[in-house]
Amino acid sequence: MKKIFLILCIPFFSFVTLTDSSIDFDKKLDKVVADFKQHIFNKPKCDSCSVDAKNIASAIQDALDEGGIDKSEIKKMEALKKEADGLENYISAVGDLTGGFSTVADLNLANTRVKGNISNESGKFCVDIISVTIGDFVCYLAENNSSKITSVNYKWKDEAGTNSGSGTIQVYANSIRAMYSNREKPKVNKVGFLGLNCK
Repeated sequence: MKKIFLILCIPFFSFVTLTDSSIDFDKKLDKVVADFKQHIFNKPKCDSCSVDAKNIASAIQDALDEGGIDKSEIKKMEALKKEADGLENYISAVGDLTGGFSTVADLNLANTRVKGNISNESGKFCVDIISVTIGDFVCYLAENNSSKITSVNYKWKDEAGTNSGSGTIQVYANSIRAMYSNREKPKVNKVGFLGLNCK
C-alpha cells in the first residue's frame, strides 16, 4: 500500500518547486555585480552579466505572479525586481555595450550596489557628461535631459594629448548613453571633451 501511495505522489511532487526568497535573489544580484566588476574589461562577459540581471528580474516577476508570498516579502521582491531591471540597464550603459541605455534613476539605484564612483559635469555642453569609475575602468556618458531623441557629435582627447577620437551617438529622451570607455586603452582613463554638438 505504501508503494502505491509513493508512486501516486511522485507526479505531484515533481511539479512542486521551492520559490527563491528575497534573500536568494539579493545574493544572486550580488553575484552579478561581482562578476561585472571582475570582468568589466571583457565586453562579452559584461553582456552576459546584463542578461543575468534581466533573467533575475524575470524570475522575481514569476515568483510574484505565482503568489503565496506574505506582504513584507512582496515589498522586498518588488524592490529587488526594480533593482534588477536597473542593474541590467546600468551594465548596458556603464559597461559601454552596443545600444546600452539607462536612466539617471536606474544609474543611481544600481550604483548603490555596484559602488562605482560617479561624477557629473553639467552646464558646459549641450548634454551633461557623467563619468563612472569602477576600479581601473572608466566610462563617460552623455545625459539627455530633453524630451526628444538627441544626436550628439563629439570629440575627445586625453590629458597628454597623445590619444584622441570622435563619435556620434543617439541618446533617447531622459536617458544616458556611453560616449567613451577605456576598455580598448586601459591606461587612457581620463579624457576631456570638446566640440560637442547636439541635433
